[in-house]
Amino acid sequence: MKRKHIKMLLFCSLLLIVQAAWADGVKHLAFLETFDATNGTGGNDNQFSGNIASSKIQCDQEGWSSTKCGGANQCLKFGTGSEDGVCTTPQIILLGKQGVLYFDAAGWASGQKTLEITANEGVTLSGETTFVLDAGSWNTNYCIHFTLESATYLQLTFTGRRGFLDNIRVEEDVTAINAPTLPDEYLFWPKTTETATTNITLIPSDSTTVYYTTDGTEPSETNGNIATLTTNFMITGTTTVKARAYYQGIASDLVSKTYTEGETVNSITAFKAKNEGDEVRLFIPYDSQARVLHGQDGKAYLYDNTGPLCLDFGTTATFNPMPKDNQHVAGWIIGKKQTADGLLKLVATSNTNTNHLALADRVSEPNIAPTEIEPYAGISNLIGGWVKGSNIRCIEDYIIDDTNAYDRALVDVSGIVTASNTITPMRIMDNRPLTFVIDEDKEFFSPAEDLRHVTVRLKRTLKANQWNTFCIPMDLPCLEGLELRKFSEVNGNVMHFENRYDIEAGMPYLAKPIEDFVDPVLDDVTLASQSARNVGDNDFEFKATYSPMDLETDKTELFLTSSGKLAYPSSEGTATIKGLRAYFKVPAGADARLNIDGIDTSLELVNDVQCSMSNVQYYDLQGRKVSNPAKGIYISNHKKVVIK
Repeated sequence: MKRKHIKMLLFCSLLLIVQAAWADGVKHLAFLETFDATNGTGGNDNQFSGNIASSKIQCDQEGWSSTKCGGANQCLKFGTGSEDGVCTTPQIILLGKQGVLYFDAAGWASGQKTLEITANEGVTLSGETTFVLDAGSWNTNYCIHFTLESATYLQLTFTGRRGFLDNIRVEEDVTAINAPTLPDEYLFWPKTTETATTNITLIPSDSTTVYYTTDGTEPSETNGNIATLTTNFMITGTTTVKARAYYQGIASDLVSKTYTEGETVNSITAFKAKNEGDEVRLFIPYDSQARVLHGQDGKAYLYDNTGPLCLDFGTTATFNPMPKDNQHVAGWIIGKKQTADGLLKLVATSNTNTNHLALADRVSEPNIAPTEIEPYAGISNLIGGWVKGSNIRCIEDYIIDDTNAYDRALVDVSGIVTASNTITPMRIMDNRPLTFVIDEDKEFFSPAEDLRHVTVRLKRTLKANQWNTFCIPMDLPCLEGLELRKFSEVNGNVMHFENRYDIEAGMPYLAKPIEDFVDPVLDDVTLASQSARNVGDNDFEFKATYSPMDLETDKTELFLTSSGKLAYPSSEGTATIKGLRAYFKVPAGADARLNIDGIDTSLELVNDVQCSMSNVQYYDLQGRKVSNPAKGIYISNHKKVVIK
């Protein structure tokens, strides 16, 4: 015990002498371990051999680890006669980057023993790091200089066989100290409609005293609030917090952070006037009649009496609950302004949540309703709004933002205008978002590949109790109340038909419903890429067509009349058959007949076929639709035609 007492007095005297000589800095005792609570035998009681040091090691500092070590008399014994002992300090946090390790060590009573000191990665130890210990006596003059190169802490490991370790201390030369830590600058808003407040957490650097101010003045040892531990305090409104740490008269650099009360805007129009990327709080008043158009995929489309807005949460935040179509919305929400292709968005940030948005179902107010649009009428003034249109030609009229909406497909669409010429289909108020249309009066373009689980609307009427030619680009199971006949063979000039139940994509049929089959809408079907098919035997063919087409007037192309007879168009003009039908190709001059259920048809001349030429659509050679074609070459019904 006496050795320890004298040793500590010498250490303190040495420290005072060094401090007096260190003109530009101070010494800081960063770590001290005395093992004074260890109540064993050996070492400080001058026993250096025998059956000693079997007590539990009691450390002053938490976080030590050791193997093959034991507790001696107010010190630690490491190693055995045959194995090294290893003990490692806790992580030591420093004010600076350089310092000195001091320790006392003694060897076993007999034999030459060594002790090696190593440090964690990123720390450089200077000078000797392996020492030969004095056998049976203490040496109190061991020291190693160290520098933290890339490490943020110091951790030391002592390795040796049969020795004693005591009074481990780490001192550092402090010429500058680390500044305290404040949160990064941020925006904050009132939690309700009251004044905005926020909590600030200040973290002092180790062993320092921090002075901080919130009134704009410079903190010093004579000015400001004091913090020695992690401190939380509240600020009101936009505030600049300044802080500086001190250690024995040495000051850190000044830390200054400004925390800003964010702006609140009170309408969608005011939000639209902000700069791109501005983060604000949008307040939606209860009397603004704001409604929800639709919500899906992390987005909610709103509008009030000043305009539309998309709340775009992406993956940053979540709606809780997700807004429903037709709901009223009021309250406030934080986000940043973003305009994408003309669509005004409030994009979620780390400050965004929906806790202060109130959603309520309508009571007696009318339902929200879409704006009805015409093909190629222009929708740039409707961005962010709900629109609905029929017989829209994809790409040519508008861009339909759906993976199934292929070029020149004819569709009915209900959705949000998400760009100047783009409609994103959405199921709003139970309106079908996207329906493919096959119109007997319009040219049909097949998809490049089958489209599964889609909705198709046919503009086609099958008259009751008579045979109609029929073909569609999809497979359908047996339809109740519909008789089907499929071409089977030719005997002479007579084409025979057999009974069928299911409809096969592209195949031509004779169909007879018991009631008029008018413009059906077919859900969850597969729109096939299969082109219209031809079936036949020898020179007689039954040919399907999805689009209107011109029939030859040389009596080789026949159609079926409403009376169930074969007919050919007059040579006095060009005749056109509507789409979703089939016609017959026969040899010139053949007295063709049909045999349906054992009944033969006759052949007759018809001057007017089933539709006029006005229903035919023309495209120029670049694929653009032409409403009133002049003289020239065009594409119609997949054929080149010349208008003279």
